Amino acid sequence: LLQAMWTYTGYDASASVSEETIDPRRRAPWGMVMAVVVSSVVGYLLLIALTLAIKDIPSVLTADVPPVVAILIGALGERAGSLFSALVAMAMWFCGLSAVTWSSRVIWAFARDEGLPLAHVWKHVDRKHLTPAPAIWLCVAAALGALVYSKAYAVVTAISTIGLYVSYILPVWLHWRTGVKPERGPWHLGKYSATINLIAIAWVIFLCVVLCLADARTWQSMLAVTLALALWYALRERHRFKGPSWSNQ
Repeated sequence: LLQAMWTYTGYDASASVSEETIDPRRRAPWGMVMAVVVSSVVGYLLLIALTLAIKDIPSVLTADVPPVVAILIGALGERAGSLFSALVAMAMWFCGLSAVTWSSRVIWAFARDEGLPLAHVWKHVDRKHLTPAPAIWLCVAAALGALVYSKAYAVVTAISTIGLYVSYILPVWLHWRTGVKPERGPWHLGKYSATINLIAIAWVIFLCVVLCLADARTWQSMLAVTLALALWYALRERHRFKGPSWSNQ
């Protein structure tokens, strides 16, 4: 479940880069929806192909290489399997570039609203490349830092997945809690909005519980991070951070 949900994270990239998008009120939500739809269809077909290609389950589970690589080599041979494994690695590289792109925009936007320490550094935009270079390098440094201790990968992945889905669902929950019907934009779910919102809230709660129960280190680390951030907010940010500067433009 963790790997499946980790695969689906990042579809909000369309929203994160919406300030650099033409007609973002229409294209950003469509980008999010189509990312999930395409990933579901193509990913399901890929999983079926990999499952049917397994010749010997015990040998795949005990192989010295990752299971997917073992399946490809067993089904296609050493050369072709290695070639397709290289294509998989290349696809993962592009996924990493996408993650750096949208996460750096999130950091830049939050720093622009003075929501981060050293905000004046992270909100800087390079005049030559027109990109938030400091925010990009911060993402790269954080990713490299996660590689220092390889055993922490599963915990970092679980915490990241939980944090992302909580951030996705918070606006949905706040909208459902207030009961206020805002002015609809050009893209909306119509009469199905309330039902879909409730299903989404229930699913994220279930997901967070399951991912925390899977490994004791996950819920312990998640609790420690949550308490640290709550303490930081109570002691400092609550008095300093005034919220985003809204604009109708």
